[in-house]
Amino acid sequence: MSHKTEIIRTQQLSDESLAVTIRCCGDPLTDNVWTIYNVGNLSEQTLAETIDKHHDRTAAKHAGMTSGKHLLDTVVKKTKNHEAK
Repeated sequence: MSHKTEIIRTQQLSDESLAVTIRCCGDPLTDNVWTIYNVGNLSEQTLAETIDKHHDRTAAKHAGMTSGKHLLDTVVKKTKNHEAK
């Protein structure tokens, strides 16, 4: 499954930090808020690379959530009609 991430909110914090909320696949359950510190001291390239890493982490987290749910669904289906011995 391909994961598409998007920034849905940014907020400048009082300590020169930036809070960035990233969502994966349009699912609000995947929202992740990342705080980037010392934004004023970062180059544009470093800031872009940092945000790219947060996109990757959000997609990886969603991929893990998705595969874990599929595994759980499989186990539940196999054991649904299990009778105790």
